[in-house]
Amino acid sequence: MILKQGQKVLLEVQALDEDGNPEPFDGAVVFNSSQPNFVTVTPSESDSSKAWVRPTSPFAIGASTVTAAVDADLGPGETLVVGQLDVQTENKQVTVVNITAGAPEPDDGLNP
Repeated sequence: MILKQGQKVLLEVQALDEDGNPEPFDGAVVFNSSQPNFVTVTPSESDSSKAWVRPTSPFAIGASTVTAAVDADLGPGETLVVGQLDVQTENKQVTVVNITAGAPEPDDGLNP
């Protein structure tokens, strides 16, 4: 996905079985960014399956992979399953040039 400066996106994790059906997982989702200099991942305080992703700074331009790890073992053991999303941060680009005019005034012949 492409994320421009000044934007953020809410990610939501859903664990699925081999047939694509939703399945429960154990504990909280662990989010991570492969390039924390480009994007910041902030987990939701109220729902660990969600996290906000935003560019780290106005100069953070590049590629990062956001990962989300869940424990698929509902018992005392741990079986981590990891999903990933590629995020490209970009600057906003100029798309329009506006020209404004002041009020007309008498021509004194001095200014071109």
